Amino acid sequence: LIEQPKEPTPAAAAAIVPAQGPKRSQTSISAVESGRIEITSRVACVLSLDGQRLGPLAPGATISQAAAPGTYELRCVDENVGLDLSRSVKVSARSKKVVAFNPGKGSIDVKVVPWGRVYLNQKDVGLTPLAPIEVYEGTHVIEVVRQGKRARETVQVPAGTTAQVLIRLD
Repeated sequence: LIEQPKEPTPAAAAAIVPAQGPKRSQTSISAVESGRIEITSRVACVLSLDGQRLGPLAPGATISQAAAPGTYELRCVDENVGLDLSRSVKVSARSKKVVAFNPGKGSIDVKVVPWGRVYLNQKDVGLTPLAPIEVYEGTHVIEVVRQGKRARETVQVPAGTTAQVLIRLD
């Protein structure tokens, strides 16, 4: 696997401290008490840890990060394809935790009565009727517009399933 980034950004170069628990200075984390988080992904995304951007992660690459003991929230996001996954990871002293973002796919079948223009995650996907739309697992927003009428629905799509959405604009 390729180590990424090759030249660490200041955020990626420093040891990280969990948002939860007692505050510590980043410089006070010793090698003895810290652990490591290794993050990989099958798809390209932008990583953040406890709300702070770590940077882009290429498919198949790994980011390895020193971390103080504690619980962290990792997110892998690519708004262009509607990908937004989160993982919680608990790090212990002198341990290594591997977090893999390997999202599955599902689909959304949107039916509109009588008809409408459909937006998926703010992107125009066309007028109904539509074939089911393939998406990454996770939460997606469907918005339908027709002659001044609007309807919006948030749908959760598990991997390997088809979420059914019926919107009435009559």
